[in-house]
Amino acid sequence: MKSNIFITLKKELRAILREKKSLIIMLLTPLIIPIYFFAFSFIFDGMMNEEYFEDSNTSKYQVGINYELSDPEKEIIKNLNLELITYKNKEELENAYNNKDILFYIIYDNNKYTIYGNDMSNDGSIASTYITSYLDSYNNYKAQEYLTSIGADINRVYHSIDYEFESVEGSNIMMDTLISIGFTFAIMSICLTAIYTTTDTMAGEKERGTLETFLTFPVKSYEIIAGKYLAITTSCIITSLLDIILVVLSLSGCYYLFDVYNNAILNINVGTIILAIIILISFAIFISGLSILISSKAKTYKEAQSSLTPLSLVTIIPMFLTTAGIELNLGMSFIPIVSHTYLLQDLLIGNSNILYLIITFITTIIYTILIINIISKIYSKEDILFQN
Repeated sequence: MKSNIFITLKKELRAILREKKSLIIMLLTPLIIPIYFFAFSFIFDGMMNEEYFEDSNTSKYQVGINYELSDPEKEIIKNLNLELITYKNKEELENAYNNKDILFYIIYDNNKYTIYGNDMSNDGSIASTYITSYLDSYNNYKAQEYLTSIGADINRVYHSIDYEFESVEGSNIMMDTLISIGFTFAIMSICLTAIYTTTDTMAGEKERGTLETFLTFPVKSYEIIAGKYLAITTSCIITSLLDIILVVLSLSGCYYLFDVYNNAILNINVGTIILAIIILISFAIFISGLSILISSKAKTYKEAQSSLTPLSLVTIIPMFLTTAGIELNLGMSFIPIVSHTYLLQDLLIGNSNILYLIITFITTIIYTILIINIISKIYSKEDILFQN
């Protein structure tokens, strides 16, 4: 029996390696990971770069006013991206605003500044921040001027306490996002490998009729299925190993090359790498069996592909959950794919939960055993291999 399973395994692996589409999915799909990592990092590192903001802020935001600026106000405005233009009255200000000559206008009346404009637009939201900064700074100046006039101690009023900010390693939204989407790609690539190899080795051979020839040899149907299952699992494990190598190398490279990840936690060591490999392999074993089970009733290659395609879409669910700020919990640890993806990303940011890890491993083993039992019952009769 072992000899027949091994013969089937070798036959299927040779077929998978000869099939260009399966080989491309198995070996080239993981290459999306470093491409995405470095593209994502390059874009956001540029956005965080000081020169980027200097270039984007060269143009001034025009704001109309109905009063003359004092010397202190002019000094304040120099440090802001504002150009304050004086108009004679409110009517001229309204006309200039309606003609889009100015982005905002300010009416000063009886020691009150009223700001008019749309602060919900892209430029408006930025300009409104500058305007409030200008008025707050001028208000502080007037307050200090008054305190000085009455002989108050300015330092005692404004500097009753001292504080400073010291950066330490911690959560970094960019790094968390990078890891989340990166492992989503990793899980997806394993799933795609399972889908394409299953489609060809199961439904493809059924459609081509090559299984009938294979059964002329002294081999049982369950030996054929066992050999095919091991071949599909082996393909997924190869993809898993390639995934983890690319993830670790890409993350390490991005972490040291781009400033956007300063002070981020990246928990990469021998222990986490080994554990990540075990998680990916457990997922590979599970998804291989699930793919065979879902495609078991398919009569043609296209039918099997159609029934398995939704499985790949499920792999992006954890990414949306992470984006929504939902963390792994006890209930989610019982859900395969979701729990595997979450565990991988939590592992690399040093936030893994041993309980959720144990539950995921136990449930994955249980689900895989159940799937294999169902598959063995479905393929217990050779008729299932020759459905037309």
